[in-house]
Amino acid sequence: MTPDVVDRPAVRLATVRHVGPYHEIGSAFARLEAVLTEAGFPVGPAIMAAVFHDNPQATPAAELRSDAGVVVAPDIGIPAGLTPVDLPAGRYLHLRHLGPYSGLPVAWGSLRRAVLTGGDHRRGDGAGFELYPNNPITTAPDDLITDLYIPLAD
Repeated sequence: MTPDVVDRPAVRLATVRHVGPYHEIGSAFARLEAVLTEAGFPVGPAIMAAVFHDNPQATPAAELRSDAGVVVAPDIGIPAGLTPVDLPAGRYLHLRHLGPYSGLPVAWGSLRRAVLTGGDHRRGDGAGFELYPNNPITTAPDDLITDLYIPLAD
């Protein structure tokens, strides 16, 4: 797993908040799906996302804030019960994880080490996040794709 530096466009999400251990964000994705279904929101082949606001080494697990979301077009209204979150355009350190979500803690560790020891890379302001271009319901665990991003300082 070798991280690379990418320039990303801004992305708008419709989200639900999760407070607690990051690995328990699945309950927030279930709430997100329920709100979208009830609102008749056309997500089609959606790209889902998770946004992680706090440093798990500095924040107690019970207080970690994260958002489960779906990527939406900037001109689409956000259904009631969801909160818009904008991920800013900019330079990000990126790592693509292939395989089951159970491997994500190791992937995040690798990405964080690259920021801490990469020499040329300094962490920027803002949240780290994951984008999921495929769906765990219709994709075999070994074929899941998760793109991890950490913002970089200019």
